[in-house]
Amino acid sequence: MVRRIWNIIAILALLGLSACGADTGDDMDKKVSIGTHSLHIRCMGKGSPTVVIDTGVGDTMERWQDFQFQAAEITRVCTYDRAGYGSSEPGPLPRTSQRAAEELKQLLKKAHVEDPYVLVGHSLGGLNMQVFADRYPDLVAGLILLDPAPLLFITGQAFPDLYQMLEQQTADLQRTVEAMRQSTDAEAQAKANYLEAVASENAELISESASQVAAIESFGDIPLIVIGSGKPNPAFGAEARAFQQFWIEQDLKLAIKSTNGKFGLLPESSHYLHEDAPEVVLDAIRKIEEPQGNEYLSIFETVWQTVNDSYFDPTFGGLDWKEVHDRYQPYIAAANDDKTFYALTNQMLFELNVSHIGLVPPDEKEWVEPVLSADGSLGIDIRLLDGEAVITSVQPGSPGDQAGLRPGLIIQSLNGKTVEQWASEVWHIPPYHERNDRKRLTSKLQEQIYGPLNATVSLVYLDVNGAAQDVALQRVQRSGRIDLGKVFPPFYVEFESRRLEEEIGYIHFNAFLPTIDQRFAEALETLGDTQGLIIDLRGNHGGIFPVRKALVEQLVQKRELIWSYKQRESIEEIYLEPVQDAYSGPLVVLIDVMSASSAEEFSGALQAIGRAVIVGERSAGICVVADLKELSNGAVLMYPAAQTRTANGIVLEGQGVIPDVEVILDRESLLQGKDPQLEAAIEAIHNWSSEGR
Repeated sequence: MVRRIWNIIAILALLGLSACGADTGDDMDKKVSIGTHSLHIRCMGKGSPTVVIDTGVGDTMERWQDFQFQAAEITRVCTYDRAGYGSSEPGPLPRTSQRAAEELKQLLKKAHVEDPYVLVGHSLGGLNMQVFADRYPDLVAGLILLDPAPLLFITGQAFPDLYQMLEQQTADLQRTVEAMRQSTDAEAQAKANYLEAVASENAELISESASQVAAIESFGDIPLIVIGSGKPNPAFGAEARAFQQFWIEQDLKLAIKSTNGKFGLLPESSHYLHEDAPEVVLDAIRKIEEPQGNEYLSIFETVWQTVNDSYFDPTFGGLDWKEVHDRYQPYIAAANDDKTFYALTNQMLFELNVSHIGLVPPDEKEWVEPVLSADGSLGIDIRLLDGEAVITSVQPGSPGDQAGLRPGLIIQSLNGKTVEQWASEVWHIPPYHERNDRKRLTSKLQEQIYGPLNATVSLVYLDVNGAAQDVALQRVQRSGRIDLGKVFPPFYVEFESRRLEEEIGYIHFNAFLPTIDQRFAEALETLGDTQGLIIDLRGNHGGIFPVRKALVEQLVQKRELIWSYKQRESIEEIYLEPVQDAYSGPLVVLIDVMSASSAEEFSGALQAIGRAVIVGERSAGICVVADLKELSNGAVLMYPAAQTRTANGIVLEGQGVIPDVEVILDRESLLQGKDPQLEAAIEAIHNWSSEGR
C-alpha cells in the first residue's frame, strides 16, 4: 500500500512532489497557532522586505532548505509548511488557494513577521501567492512566481487528455486516503493527514483554486517576475513538448498582469527552478523592487521595422505583421533578461515560417553555424537512419579512427545523453516540417562531436556484435580556418578532390565559402579528362553567392538564366558567364537532408537547366537570400530579403531539392564499407554516357 501511495504521488510531476526531510533551525523555527490549527514556520537572515516562500503540491519546506540558506545571505527569508504538511497540523477542508492565502496571512501576523513581503510561489504555491497578492496588495512588496500551474490548463480549457489524466490521478489519491483512514496504525494515520491535504489541494487545483486565480484581472503595479522552465516533462508523453510551449505562453500572459511585470525563461531547467538555477531565483529576489525599465523595446522595434520594410513578401505570407507586433510588444516589455528577450524576439520572427531568420546575441555569433565554426572535432560524421544516430564517415587518423569507430556503428549517447534526450533540447526553427526537424536533431548531435578544442566527449556506441562500448575522446584542432569579418565567427572549410575507379572525378566540400572557388577550379584542371564528375554536397552548410555562382560558371557552356530573386518590389535575374574551357562532361551532384542553402541553390539550379543529375536524399528547403543588420547593442539580425527561384520557376524554400535518383543510406551497407548514394552517383555517370546525353 505504501509503495502504491508514493507511485501515485510521483506521477504528479507537474506539481513537483517530494517527501519530508530533517528539521533544522535558525533564527525562528517553530509551530504557531492560527486558531484552528498550528503551522510550522522557519525564518532566517536579516533584511527587509522579508521573502516568504510557498511550495508546490506535496513539497514541504525541507525541499527549499538549501535555497533558503543561500537566500538568507541576501535578506530575511521565511518558509512554512501548509496545513497537513511536515509538522504542521491538518487544517479545515477543502484546501483552496484562498484558504492557503488567508492562513498564511494569519501565520505571518501571529509569528510577528513584519510586512511588506516579497512572495515567492512555486507551482501550486504560485497560485496561492497570486491570491494573496490580490487579496492583500498592501502587504506585498513584490511577487515572484516560479513555473506556476498554467491557468488555461487547470481550468480545463486546454490539453483535455492531460487534464483527464490529472483528474484520474486525483481520484486515485483520494481513494488511497480513504483506505488509509481505515488503518489504526499511527504512522499510516500521519501519512493519511499529509495525503489528505495533498489530495484536497490537487482536487481544488483544477476546480475552486483555478477559479479563484482566474478571477484576478490585474496585479496593478505590484512588481512581478514570472520565471518559466523550458525542459519538457517526460511524464506528459507525446504531448510533452507542446504542453511545455503552452505553459511558457501562459507564463508570458501572466507576467503582463502587472504594469511592473517581467518574464524570464530558463530553457535548460526542469520544473524545480530553485534547484536547477538557484542563482536566477536569487537574482530575481535582488531585483524585484528595482525600477522595471523597457531597455529591450528599442531593439525590438528596430527588428520588427526592418522586417516590415525589407522582407521580400509584402503580404508576409498572409500573416498580419502589425498584429504580431502588437501581440509581442507587451511581452518584450516584460522580458526580465537577455535570454528571454532573444527567445521572444526570435519566436516572433519564426512566425513567418521561413529559414535564414533570427536575432543573434552579440556574444553568440557562432549560433549561426556552430558546427562550421567549432575549433575542435572528433573526426566522425553521423546521420539519423531509422531514428538511430549512425556513424557515416570516419577521418583517417582522427580521434574517432584511433578509437576504432567505423561507419555503420550506432551511437547510443553523447556526453551522457541519449538521442531522445538531445531531441528534447532541440530548438525548433522554421521551416516547420519533418525533414528540417531531422536536420536540426542531427545538427544538435553534431554539435557534441564538434566543439571547443581539447574538450573530452563521452560516447557510448554499439559495436558490430551489438555490445555497448564506452569511449572518451578528445577533440583535436581542425584545419582550413577562414575569417569573414566581425559579423561572423571564423569558419573551417574542408575540401577534397580525387579520382575514383573507372576514371570518375570526385569533389567534396563543406561550404560555399572563400577559397573554395579557387580550389574547385584547380581540381577541375586535374579532373577535366575524367569520364564524369561527382560533386558531393552531402552535409554542405551553404555559403555565399559569389562562390556559388563562380562554381556553376565552371560547369556550363553558355550564358543562360540560372536564378531569379524575388525582392520586395522587384525581381533580379542572374545570368551565368561561363569560364573558358568550362567542364562539359557528365555531372552528378550528391545531396542529403543536411545539404542547405547555397548547396540547394547550386544543385537545384543545375537540375533545372538539365546540366546535372541529382542523387541522394531530398533536402530540407533552407533556401532564401538573407541580409544581415548589426544592431546598436552588437546583436545581428538575419532576415530573408529575397526568395530564390530556379530557372524553371521552382521555389526551393520549404520544398527543397528533390533528387532525380533517390537513395537513402542504410546501416548494413555502411557496415560493409559501402556508400549506396555514391554507388548510385557512379551508376548515373555510366547511364549518362550510355544514353549519350
